[in-house]
Amino acid sequence: MAGFSHVFRQDYDKRVKVGNEYVFCYSKKKLKELYPENDYNLSGEARKGTAKSQESFDARQAKKLARLKEKGLKESDVETLKIGDLKIGNSVLSVYPEGTNNKILGKTDGFVCVSEGNFIALHASRVPFLAIIFSMSAAIIGATLLTVSLLMNPAPPEIVEPDNPLPVVDPLARPMEDDDSEKISSEKGGGSITIAFRGPIYVYLDQNIATLTYGNPNASNQDVVVEIYLKDEGNEYFLGRSGRVPSGSALSQISIADREAGIATGYYKAKLYFHAYEPNTGDKAIVVSSVNDVDLIVVQ
Repeated sequence: MAGFSHVFRQDYDKRVKVGNEYVFCYSKKKLKELYPENDYNLSGEARKGTAKSQESFDARQAKKLARLKEKGLKESDVETLKIGDLKIGNSVLSVYPEGTNNKILGKTDGFVCVSEGNFIALHASRVPFLAIIFSMSAAIIGATLLTVSLLMNPAPPEIVEPDNPLPVVDPLARPMEDDDSEKISSEKGGGSITIAFRGPIYVYLDQNIATLTYGNPNASNQDVVVEIYLKDEGNEYFLGRSGRVPSGSALSQISIADREAGIATGYYKAKLYFHAYEPNTGDKAIVVSSVNDVDLIVVQ
């Protein structure tokens, strides 16, 4: 059985979610631009989903082929069983021959390179999408019935939410110790933040967290959301984003469960972005502060 590995390429134009992470791939349009004569090889189709769902699919395919062979139909000559595995990020997907998953309940999310001129299509189920359509249809019917009910019994005035709702406070934010800085009045000095940060940053892959030493002192009159990006060969890869850290608070941990791509253990550089929010109005500052070339250590 063949083994395939995802080859990272700089000109990927799309990212899709596989498991708990995002991986880069080509869209159908981009692949057409790269190979206008269709002179590339589609090695197979990788079925996205859990290991259990893939095993169930294999079992159904085997039973289907057995029935076709019993009836002597020529469709039984078409190989539709699993031909290999694709290692992509931290996941392993089953690979099937081209056309196996091209059904009404399936869709192509993108194409990954496995060697020069060779690609594997990533397939996903349309069932969640169809479930949404069904839910929307039910919602429309419900809304129609609700409208009739409201015409008969007018509802109280709607409560208007603020135009600029603040991000939620990070549940891990804690009061800063030994912070005796004096807050700058927003009336006198406008928006102002003070960054109290010390590296390095540690990323623990088995826990999907990054640890850091960051504080938003009392001197700040803005609340702050922190973003971490890994820098590699001139590119920046999103690792994680905190909730809102109020002034006078510190933060030591950020989740990286939704990181863009698989990360190997080792030493890297990171860039931190600090997005400021006015705590009373929810307005986000136009200027984004940052700290560059922070040591980032990835461990298992």
